[in-house]
Amino acid sequence: MESMKKYLLFIIILYLLLSVGVFADTIGSPELIEKSKALDKQLVTYEGEVIGDIMKRGDFAWINVNDGNNAVGVWLPISEAEKIKYKGSYKYIGDSVHIEGRFYRACPEHGGEMDIHCNSLEIVQSGYPKVNPLNIPKLITGIILGAGAFILLIKERIRIVKEK
Repeated sequence: MESMKKYLLFIIILYLLLSVGVFADTIGSPELIEKSKALDKQLVTYEGEVIGDIMKRGDFAWINVNDGNNAVGVWLPISEAEKIKYKGSYKYIGDSVHIEGRFYRACPEHGGEMDIHCNSLEIVQSGYPKVNPLNIPKLITGIILGAGAFILLIKERIRIVKEK
């Protein structure tokens, strides 16, 4: 009988945890866009790479987080933004972050844009500098086109001098 009570208590606690979203699934940008009406003003969990600049606005900041499909704007306190070390760009792979916050399909505070107001940010994987290998075919094409342009310039100069 005692074990039955423990089992029932376990089931009730598990149900409550699931219903308040403690074990919430991470949502992707396609789902945010497709189900924006249903998800409006709901707590969501979103993951992706921080890309672009951190745009500071007083005690808060904007970041863009790309989940591989789309980038979503995230409004967060400066204290959370300061955790970010690498931002994705040509030279860097940005930090992968786990965001928990409230989703707005048309945020009244930010001009009607879709965004997430972050409650917490966790670095899942630190970013790093990336190596961009030299593209030999592009280099050769650039040299040939540059040499051709230089030859045409010289020919034009010679023609102008001969006409004088």
